[in-house]
Amino acid sequence: MFGPKPALEKFAGQRPDAVNVRMERTTGGLLPSPFAFKKHRKSGLEISELLPNPASVADGLCVVRSMYTFNPTHTPARSLFHSGNIAATRPSMSSWISYGLGTENKNLPSFVALSPGGGGGPGLRSGFLPSRHQGVVFDDSFVDPEKMIRDLRNRNLTPVAQRQQLELIQELNRSHKKSVGGG
Repeated sequence: MFGPKPALEKFAGQRPDAVNVRMERTTGGLLPSPFAFKKHRKSGLEISELLPNPASVADGLCVVRSMYTFNPTHTPARSLFHSGNIAATRPSMSSWISYGLGTENKNLPSFVALSPGGGGGPGLRSGFLPSRHQGVVFDDSFVDPEKMIRDLRNRNLTPVAQRQQLELIQELNRSHKKSVGGG
């Protein structure tokens, strides 16, 4: 979107030698972007035609083009991007920010993630941090909040009964913490 790849144009359809290593599946030749890139504003930032609005403010954008990874597989690469580690046990950057800065509202999640289809992923994980630092997924393919946020309401309990249940769990947690010398 922000990075034209002239080498993909030059070598379109060819298979580079580096891909001839044994992989999960055979891949085809190089495929250039089917969309045009143009230079915009004073900075001359090249932006895809798919992004006309960001192109109008190109001089106010900061684009990092120096990132790379040694792992071509998407799942570990996403984990590395969100947590700095390919292991699925590490907290995401958002979880670390929640842990370090806290929250101004105890009734809302510490952060949310928009995800079509409502799938989770490495950007939500709290890893070894307390679960209150894990994100909540909003399925942005819906507009109705009942569908957008999975399990928004507990259909088996009234809001009052659910609050009482949560307070009981908190009291049990405090009692256990006190009994083991945690406070």
